Amino acid sequence: MYQHYSMFNSADETYRSIFYHHPIPMVLYDPQSFNIVEINEAAVHLYGYTRIEMLQILFSDLFSSSDFSRLIKSSNDGQYEALMQQCIWHNFSKNKHNIFAKIHLTDIIHHGNTLKMATVLDVTSKTIDQENSKLHNDKYQLLTEDTFDAIWDWDLKTGHLKWNESAKKMFEIQDYDVIEQPGWWSANLHPEDKKRVEEKLVKNIAEKITHWHEEYRFKSGSGNYKYILDKGYLVYDGNSTPVRMVGAMQDLTRTRSHEKMLQSLNDSLEKRAKELAESNEELERFAYVASHDLQEPLRMVTSFLQLLEKKYKNKLDNKAQEYINYAVVGAERMKKLILDLLEYSRVNAAPVEKTDVDLIEIMDDIQFTFRELISSTHASLLYENLPVVKGNKTQLSQLFQNLIENAIKYRSEDSPVIKISFTEDLYSYTFSIKDNGIGIDPRFYNKIFIIFQRLHTREQYSGTGIGLAICKKIIDKHSGKIWVSSKPGVGSTFYLTIPKS
Repeated sequence: MYQHYSMFNSADETYRSIFYHHPIPMVLYDPQSFNIVEINEAAVHLYGYTRIEMLQILFSDLFSSSDFSRLIKSSNDGQYEALMQQCIWHNFSKNKHNIFAKIHLTDIIHHGNTLKMATVLDVTSKTIDQENSKLHNDKYQLLTEDTFDAIWDWDLKTGHLKWNESAKKMFEIQDYDVIEQPGWWSANLHPEDKKRVEEKLVKNIAEKITHWHEEYRFKSGSGNYKYILDKGYLVYDGNSTPVRMVGAMQDLTRTRSHEKMLQSLNDSLEKRAKELAESNEELERFAYVASHDLQEPLRMVTSFLQLLEKKYKNKLDNKAQEYINYAVVGAERMKKLILDLLEYSRVNAAPVEKTDVDLIEIMDDIQFTFRELISSTHASLLYENLPVVKGNKTQLSQLFQNLIENAIKYRSEDSPVIKISFTEDLYSYTFSIKDNGIGIDPRFYNKIFIIFQRLHTREQYSGTGIGLAICKKIIDKHSGKIWVSSKPGVGSTFYLTIPKS
């Protein structure tokens, strides 16, 4: 236990009362042993000890070790008076809570002994606030430096507008003082945007609308205007009065430039698409008219050739007969080509009026229509449980008819076997038309769906090269897809999808 004695005698009652009841904590200690000699009530309250407990500890126990060493060193070498004006010392309470204090040391002569009187000014709350404020400012500074946006802070009372470093880069400013000048922001607004932007900003502040944002053009140091997206946030004081506005400006110049280029490209594409649509309509009308009007003179040519053959058959030699036969076959082939072209143009031009189409009925009709061809080739047409789909019955009939007719036409030495089956998912049906015919080389998978494209000579297989092109056009009209998988000499499988809705 440390020695304790009172610094007051009975004649010093007035001083005793002043010391013990003074609102500022005071601690009297021995500078040699650091024993606490006397304390007042404010010190007891500040440090959380009882008076007896404090008289049994050392003055150094109230400090962090580093701070106490610095305090004693400065006190001994005469630097204390200077430090006293600026230092805040780190103390601890009984429960080890942080106490930040300004401490003034005074020498007291008592009974011939020199003691130290420590007057302790508690600045804990103020220090914590300052540290929090510094931390906040450091984070804000770090944030403003670690962004490509121009961050601004506007003091509504003084009118001063503060910027971060990124503002210099964004607006191509070499001298930072330039953007600190009053009126710099307003002066560089685009003349066409200036009134709108400033009026909206003033209105937002007057009506205490917390969030403000606007897009406008702003002149950079090079004299070019940038497209800016500016967002601000009002800060209020305790009386709900706007005192500051902070915000960020984002450079949209490149984005707006790309948008303009994209819009220009879209306009060009729309114009081109419109021209192509008009051109296609004209071509479709031409194909329809040409194929329709060509039939009459073609019939005339065919009729006169047949009359010529009938009337002068016995008067013509074999060579003449051969020439007439070539002309008749050519005319018939031309007639078939015109009819197919007419059919293609009708499919392409006609709108698709969708109804419920029972594919079983379509297959039954095809089997009846092709009964002679099926019988003569000993073909087998296999199908069952086909669904009812949404589509145009006439076009779907033609679609399956063309595919089945092709499967029979391009048959191998074996009797044709054609199997129609399907799968479905939530959105569509997928049909397969599988045959055991001659097959198709994979190199020609895409070619076969193009109009007038043929893989065989007319001497090998008849046809105009339009049948599969018509199938592709019908599937396109039904928003589906068609493709083929095949192996030469084994057979082909045509796949097609029809959406459910």
